[in-house]
Amino acid sequence: MRKLHYLLFAMIMGLAVSFTSCSSDDDAPAGPSEKTNATVADIVALISGDAVVTIAQDLTFDAIVISNQGTSENFYNKLIVQDETAGLEIRSYKSATLAAFEPGQKIIVSAKDMLASKYGFSYQIGVEFEGKVGGMDDAAVALHITAVEGGVEPTVEATAITALTEAMVNTLVKIDAIQFKTSENGKTYAKAELAGDDYKKFENRYLIDAEGNGILLRTANTATFHADVLPEGNGSVTAILGKFNEDYQLFIRSTDDVVMTDERVADPVAPFVDKTVDALAEIFADATVDARVDQDGWFTEAVTGTMNWVTKEYSSAKYIQAAGYNSGQDAIETWVVSPGLNLDAADSKKNFSFDSKRGYTKAEVLKVFVSSDFDYTVGVAAATWEELTVTLPAENGTGYTEWLNSGVIDLSAKTGKVHVAFKYEGNQTDATGTWQVGNVKFNFTPADVDPGEPAEFSNWGFENWTDETHPVGFEKVESVTKEATIIHGGSFAAKVESKSGKQILSFKTPIEAGATYEISFWYLDNDVNAKGRMWSYFKNAAGATVAPLDGDAAKIQAGYTEDSANWQQYKIEVVIPEGATMLEFATRTYKEAAEGGFVYYDDFSVVKK
Repeated sequence: MRKLHYLLFAMIMGLAVSFTSCSSDDDAPAGPSEKTNATVADIVALISGDAVVTIAQDLTFDAIVISNQGTSENFYNKLIVQDETAGLEIRSYKSATLAAFEPGQKIIVSAKDMLASKYGFSYQIGVEFEGKVGGMDDAAVALHITAVEGGVEPTVEATAITALTEAMVNTLVKIDAIQFKTSENGKTYAKAELAGDDYKKFENRYLIDAEGNGILLRTANTATFHADVLPEGNGSVTAILGKFNEDYQLFIRSTDDVVMTDERVADPVAPFVDKTVDALAEIFADATVDARVDQDGWFTEAVTGTMNWVTKEYSSAKYIQAAGYNSGQDAIETWVVSPGLNLDAADSKKNFSFDSKRGYTKAEVLKVFVSSDFDYTVGVAAATWEELTVTLPAENGTGYTEWLNSGVIDLSAKTGKVHVAFKYEGNQTDATGTWQVGNVKFNFTPADVDPGEPAEFSNWGFENWTDETHPVGFEKVESVTKEATIIHGGSFAAKVESKSGKQILSFKTPIEAGATYEISFWYLDNDVNAKGRMWSYFKNAAGATVAPLDGDAAKIQAGYTEDSANWQQYKIEVVIPEGATMLEFATRTYKEAAEGGFVYYDDFSVVKK
């Protein structure tokens, strides 16, 4: 079985690394030590998910050190090693022995009784500390690790930013024909004034290739070379690969790993399909999910940092998104620009609109602009931009908002071709959060846009819970549990168990008398032993029920839910009766048989028309 793991991992790995011997026979690859019976890939194959594994097998492997904690101070309490099959991080705790190892040192590791796990995208081994993989002190190193002669220096073949894979993490990679972005010129690898902090802090510098693809170079403020000025030419970087969230990262051992002696080229822009439209109803149908926005005619550019707008999909609906949280980037300015909008073909309908949604935002990081002189060949900085007044959802303090339309944006003062752009400007600390944009329209009949006005409630989609049984904001909560698998939208839904009598789930939200509201909710009832329905009331300021204008009872009583394997929506339009100031929105769930069953609810909505 170990051999099978080895073969599978080696096939996935595809490492562009060949090995040349430090001995006189430089072309002969060094074979496994006679004392070894495993590879790094064998150790990696023992690790599953986030579990911490104690290595019970008597496994011994050899590997080559590729990091240099002691001489570079760019690696914090870790030794990174690799062989022909994979890379691995050996955790260190004040070990002078591990810190003294230099790249090219060959070691033999006796892994029996060590602990192994995956932290983020990094496979790691060490000794036990409070049930986790802890660092090795010199005593532990003496028990498990031996330095031997015959080290093999990895010679790395160049690869491309777009060819990097998670299997390459903790191995040496080399990327040719790259340079630091122009905005980095004159900077040092890390801020000099940060040196001396007791705890290592890392700073990002941004590298780009000829196609505009970017990657982060991270340097500790305690690195011996942190105060060196970045080179301004073009060339190659050899570094140890890491990954954080969606971003690959490079960690160098010294400035010798950065060779940029070629002439610098102009900062490139991303691949782009130029397009001008007479009308637009954009739902990003052809865009690649979880990738930089590549819908024809849409242009993206990371002005500061490397984060770009990406396409996302939820419940078969696509939209574009920018998110600074956990980006690992101290400053972000990223743009996405619409296709050219031909105003001369729009007649009297020179208008534009979009829907947007925000989540966990700590600042107003999204702005919308229009330009009459944008040219994708020179990027957003060369264009003249005018900020537009638009309607955006307000921060609700608890998580994601509902989608909200921008309203109709009048472009009639412009002529010819214009571009509309969405600019996200933030960081990973105090200006974070997610912005989503979709349903973009140009040259449309205003009736096509009905932005509505959501009522004042923040937990329509059950995204926020005080505990596993109580969604935030709901007043009556009976037999409810948080559901993370069977959901209609977002991350959670409400699972209601039918028991004797009725199980009520309700909240209150302000409404306006005389106005028309659309009230809806989604449900999944695939259980013959349960059924549900809406049972809601209009209330006045004193809390008393108020009869509707048509004289019916003071409640909105819907028919029972219907059994189906699919989510279904109940929707109704109502005119709010005179004197009503509050809607008590409630569902009731009943059992159909002695044993009872379950109905799932999600995405409640109360919108003023």
